[in-house]
Amino acid sequence: MWHAFAGLPDWRLLIVGRIADAYAAASPQPSPRREPAVIGDHVDGATLDLAFAAADLVVLSFRPHHSRDSGVLMDAIAWGVPVVCSARSAVVDVVTAYGLGVLRTGGEREQRRQRSALITVVAIAVAFGSPVVLYFMLWSADATRGTRPDDFSRADSVVEIGPVARAGRWDSLSGVWGIENGAAYLVKPRKAASLAVYPAHSRDGRVSAALASAADGAGIAFRVRDARNLWAIVATSAYATWNIVRYHDGVPEFVANTGLTSTSGEHTVAVQFEGNRITVFIDGIELKRVTSQALRDAGGVGLVATHPDSRAARWSSFAFAPAG
Repeated sequence: MWHAFAGLPDWRLLIVGRIADAYAAASPQPSPRREPAVIGDHVDGATLDLAFAAADLVVLSFRPHHSRDSGVLMDAIAWGVPVVCSARSAVVDVVTAYGLGVLRTGGEREQRRQRSALITVVAIAVAFGSPVVLYFMLWSADATRGTRPDDFSRADSVVEIGPVARAGRWDSLSGVWGIENGAAYLVKPRKAASLAVYPAHSRDGRVSAALASAADGAGIAFRVRDARNLWAIVATSAYATWNIVRYHDGVPEFVANTGLTSTSGEHTVAVQFEGNRITVFIDGIELKRVTSQALRDAGGVGLVATHPDSRAARWSSFAFAPAG
């Protein structure tokens, strides 16, 4: 994609994050007019904020049928920056529904047309008076590397959630968890929070889960140290919101909520945590940011249920992408 900008001398290409390392490894031919600005490796929140503040266009490139939501897209929405997005990916619905930008196709037949299509998009932006600085965030063809998904497509069980391909087995730290009709669920709750921990961990990363049927107290856990010390995002129907809760020695402490938000039916809940910044998404839309150092050294993630009615919840998928 960066080759498309070799013929755009009025635009500055900014490549941010791990894809910048891929750019360096590819050793593309230098442009005779202007080289991209490159910020590689893991990028902290302050640097990312500066990048979005400077950006006038965000380019999101996903492999076909990419199924996760996009934190970069959510940041672009928050900063009011238009996007150019790959077609045939999960974020397309958000981009098209809210008129956030334009789509580009990713099939092999379209590869030869992408350069001219992108130049057309940029030319239109220039014609309407956009500044010349460009922010570019590209996910490479193996952007799902490091992501560990689980769609729970295995035999029913009333004693465990079971194994995850090439990752390990879920651990029921509290309560009894199982599988029913291709979904995870709480078989037998505990008085305190019931917790099933995923077989991977990281201090920083992104967790998301799709609930085919949400219920009170059902949600996701992150920065889990043990069954009594963790963060959780759970549905709270009495107030039509999702609560962000921190457990300290088994005692829940309310931290924040997402405001008026649907908790019935199907929903996707996600959290991105990096350093002391925690960002919560419901159905792909960023709804809350929290700043906290609590349990900063803990890296467990998983499913959580904190209410007797949580047994009605069904988690249809779970994904974890560690940072770095």
